[in-house]
Amino acid sequence: MKLGAEPAVTIVLSLLVLFFGFEFYESRTAATLSGVHSAASDIEGAWSVGVSFIQYGEKLQKLAAEILIANDKGASQTKIEQYEKALQIYNDSYALWGDKIQHHQYYEDNAEYSPVLSEIAKRCGAYAICCSGANIS
Repeated sequence: MKLGAEPAVTIVLSLLVLFFGFEFYESRTAATLSGVHSAASDIEGAWSVGVSFIQYGEKLQKLAAEILIANDKGASQTKIEQYEKALQIYNDSYALWGDKIQHHQYYEDNAEYSPVLSEIAKRCGAYAICCSGANIS
């Protein structure tokens, strides 16, 4: 079977469209996630130099908003889910930090029970967790 010029051109053009379409999709996905990545990086940077409880809460709100925006723009659901899991972990640390501020006696007396820590442990599937040393068994 001999292919003429027309089918060969069609094949080449189809491959070019497929290749450049994929490149466009990848760059569009990266662009829709840039705000999310920036907000997540801002949280990591804040931890490295120090951040107040209030500032940390504001940064978490920014990350949550950027995740919603990226989701609305059609970003990769796999990536969105990864950032949502990271946000949940950040929110857990925020809740624990707030609990430590509000109920410092749990932590100063080396008590092994904190309602917030217990809730996080239940959600994460840990059956027992000790505040002093964060041992999970």
